Amino acid sequence: LDFLGLDDLFMHWEAENTKVVLDLHDYFFDVGGSIIWRMFNVRYYRWLLGKLMTRSFTRVFTVSDELARLYESKLNKPVLSLENTPDSLRVNELVRQSSAVGNDRKIQLVHHGIFGKGRGVLRMIRAMRSVDSRFELNLMLLMPSTAKLLINFFALLLGVRGRVKIHKPVPIGSILNKISEFDVEVIFFHPPNSTSVHYSLPNKFFEGLAAGLAFVVGAHPSMSTIVN
Repeated sequence: LDFLGLDDLFMHWEAENTKVVLDLHDYFFDVGGSIIWRMFNVRYYRWLLGKLMTRSFTRVFTVSDELARLYESKLNKPVLSLENTPDSLRVNELVRQSSAVGNDRKIQLVHHGIFGKGRGVLRMIRAMRSVDSRFELNLMLLMPSTAKLLINFFALLLGVRGRVKIHKPVPIGSILNKISEFDVEVIFFHPPNSTSVHYSLPNKFFEGLAAGLAFVVGAHPSMSTIVN
């Protein structure tokens, strides 16, 4: 959004009759963040959003129908919903042979992405106490070593350390191949700390679809509507 504040740039584009398309990936009227983040950033974002209201765009789009409707209510202009896809979307046309065939086989859950507040990782680990021994949770996360220690300690404390596995993150181009080794993608942001998170439709959702996985998602309208 930063370029919205550049008056000279927009004046030049208007003079040249240049078409401008705006990708509003998140709901920037409420992007959440910690108290410290808000202290340093909220006034700046409000100023940028004021610029957003006055700029002229050929097309505005975002990542889900729900976010598109919210933006339309703010901007009073049409907003297109354009869902994300991985860079190389290759849906596996073969029927996946699940590793969970038979009651004696393990059901491999996977969650990949970033370890951070609101991502629900610790809640996923805690949920492992409520499912039987067939389920194993695989975490492939970008995180500091302190977060890895926290995950291992928390899983040990809850008695599920043997069923929570940490995998080294892979490059973006290798994500589909890696997660296709598992059975079920788990995406759970709880509790949503912002409107943007509540209506999120993240890349990992479409990566899981492309890899042919089943899904467990939280009560997030954009994702649950597709899953249902």
